[in-house]
Amino acid sequence: MKVPNLYRYIFLAAAWACATGVAQPRLPADTGEPRVSVSHAGGAWTLAGRRNSVELQEAGLAISIHAGPVVWKMAPSSSQDMIAAVPGDEFPVRLADAGQIQIGPYATGYKTGVKIVLDRFRNSGQRAPGSPLDLRVVLTMCLEGADEDLVFEAMVNERSAVVKELRWPTPVDGREVDYTVISSDNGTLLPRDWPKAYHPILRSANEHSLIQSHLIESWSMSWWGFLKGPSAMMVIVETPDDAAYTFQHPAGGPTAMGPNWRAQLGRFAYPRRLRMVFLPKGNYVDLAKRYRRYAMDSGLFVSLKDKIARRPVVANLIGTPFAGASVLRNKKPGSANYDTIPKATGA
Repeated sequence: MKVPNLYRYIFLAAAWACATGVAQPRLPADTGEPRVSVSHAGGAWTLAGRRNSVELQEAGLAISIHAGPVVWKMAPSSSQDMIAAVPGDEFPVRLADAGQIQIGPYATGYKTGVKIVLDRFRNSGQRAPGSPLDLRVVLTMCLEGADEDLVFEAMVNERSAVVKELRWPTPVDGREVDYTVISSDNGTLLPRDWPKAYHPILRSANEHSLIQSHLIESWSMSWWGFLKGPSAMMVIVETPDDAAYTFQHPAGGPTAMGPNWRAQLGRFAYPRRLRMVFLPKGNYVDLAKRYRRYAMDSGLFVSLKDKIARRPVVANLIGTPFAGASVLRNKKPGSANYDTIPKATGA
């Protein structure tokens, strides 16, 4: 078989590379890997991309993100970072108090950042204070994709101790945020200096429902966001099962909102992941559109046309009126949903 000269050259070059073990270097444009450099200096790790850069302080684990014209700051490590448990006792743990903290570069081929391994914690409970806590926390923080989203992952290696709650990454520092955008219910746009105390669900003194108040898995869209000047950012919870959130807005503000990963059947069980998206110019409408793009890219979105193709009966819903009726009402006065029912009067 006669091989054309060009093809012969390519074939011989490939054969030579295989024989000598020499491979052509892969470029980020070929693999989709973001152009991100990771450096360490002055007690801080820096992830520098072409659009965004992230700084992680070794002392206190505080994070700041430079995205477009603004800087988004996150609270440092605190005693509310984690709730650990040993038989018969539960207690709070500060992540930065780990006896051993190892931070180093981390790359998967499609995202680049750092890996944080926290070990040798101490028991801060009542039964055996100061004793070794037998668990390890593994965290990653990477820039991913052409938009350079900041992606966080968290996992815990549990041994004799378990983790009931893990609040990482920490909340965005609300002192420099103009508005907090909450997608639950009909949506909320909360100013930083709103004069009244506010909570998305805890709207009455007697409401303490953990499920209704905090679980993101019951939201139709698992995201919240922040507006600062002309810019916006959003937090997309990619593992909404067993995911909750922390929220605080005292009278006059500011607002603090962050993730709270909860145990599954008493253990941390599986990796948790969230994504931070940054818009140099945008508002709450742009955030909603960005979540729609995320839902389509990740396969969560199913169009009405596709639903009808799967189940033709769905087409009957188009143009069909919808009405609700109450059969039994037994709402306690003072509850969040309590209202009065007009009494029927005779003619």
